[in-house]
Amino acid sequence: MLPALFILTHAHGRQLVKACLCWGVAVAAATAWWVVPLLLQGSYSFNFLPYVEQSATTTKTMSVTAFLRGAGNWTAYLNLPTPWLSAGWAVVASPLAIAASAVAVAAGLYGLAQRDMPERLWLRACVGFAALAALVGYAGPLGGPLHGLVESLLNGTFAPFRNVYKLEPIVAVALTLGIAHVLGRARQRALAVSSRRVVASIALAPVITISLVGLSLPYLTGQILQPGSFTRVPAYWSAVASFLASHSRDQTALVVPAASHGLYGPSVARSPTAARERRSSYKPRRTPSSPASRSQASPRSCSGRASATSSCATTSTPPCSGTRHRGLCGRR
Repeated sequence: MLPALFILTHAHGRQLVKACLCWGVAVAAATAWWVVPLLLQGSYSFNFLPYVEQSATTTKTMSVTAFLRGAGNWTAYLNLPTPWLSAGWAVVASPLAIAASAVAVAAGLYGLAQRDMPERLWLRACVGFAALAALVGYAGPLGGPLHGLVESLLNGTFAPFRNVYKLEPIVAVALTLGIAHVLGRARQRALAVSSRRVVASIALAPVITISLVGLSLPYLTGQILQPGSFTRVPAYWSAVASFLASHSRDQTALVVPAASHGLYGPSVARSPTAARERRSSYKPRRTPSSPASRSQASPRSCSGRASATSSCATTSTPPCSGTRHRGLCGRR
């Protein structure tokens, strides 16, 4: 939206047409690496969108204040019983973070409202269109009258766009430039008169300091990363990888059970491995050329705690049972 509105507010006539064509080609080239596989997956996989988050969930937390503060992500409000996103929970639940982001939003909006704000037409258009698209489906207090219609569209035709919080970075860019303009103008005015410089420094220094601390709270408290990270690759994964490399170098081993992210150990495995993603309904055909059944009718499977002295056997034992190692075992 940012480059599109920039082109529309700066180009005219043939230049506008040429810029739109060039920008469209550039966007298609930059996104083809994931658009093409996504369309291919849609041709073979079932439509899982009705079984994931619905528009009533994604728009419930998208109030005006949350949208402007960058706190409209619905997953940040999940506490089951620990926060689903530790950094997001700090932003939406900490009074210091809420107050700091509110001050930043006020400064950014003040800067965008100034007549001497550079590129004010483009930035205001970005904020307006992003706010309209994100807030029109909000059904809470002071919500729009068309939220019912919008929710139906987000659950139907526009289902891929139901996570409206992804529009927040557009407003964040505009507000950041507005804050920079306010601080720049305040510095120029303070330098003009020496007495004002001292007063401005005394008044603004604590406000800016507290705001920066509040905005950086997830970083300062160590909540920017999810809990449960690992310090090294589990020894049993290295043992299994060594065993497969010695006894089954050219045969594919199936890692079970399925996980939300198929990252079971490409960094340590020296022989072919295969893993199924839990959310996917795609099942490879069991043909002689299929990697999962190249040697037998039933794939060879390997759990995370398989012994390095015995061959892998079909098992339902979860890999990394009792641990939360990320990457190799996935998060259960």
